[in-house]
Amino acid sequence: MKNLIGCIAVLGLAACAHPAALGPPIVADYGPSLSAAAVRAAIAGNTGTGTMSGSHITYSMYLDADGTAQAALPTGIDKGNWHLTDDGQWCAKWQLFRGGAEYCQRVYLEGDVYKFVNSNSEELLRFVPGKQI
Repeated sequence: MKNLIGCIAVLGLAACAHPAALGPPIVADYGPSLSAAAVRAAIAGNTGTGTMSGSHITYSMYLDADGTAQAALPTGIDKGNWHLTDDGQWCAKWQLFRGGAEYCQRVYLEGDVYKFVNSNSEELLRFVPGKQI
């Protein structure tokens, strides 16, 4: 009986312990991202339509060559601004989306899909010429 009580106590204490992490977070390797010039050539003056990571929501965004932008989201149209950093990151700041905070993403091309990626999101977009919003 003492052995049974001892085993129960050990199992109870083990259940309270937090397991150790199995390793660092998994990060996908997309290869080299596009240059700022390649990103600008693909998106400036065009409309991208696709999905956001973690959802099945389809949205569109028009990225004017002058750095202004419009996004057609399920909640309505949002306006914002975008720019490219010297190292090729695409950065955007919307009036409402993402709480109005600026965020930046690396851009990768896979077939005809542009992947806009940062540490917490991946957006998959196909671009067509002109404003389609």
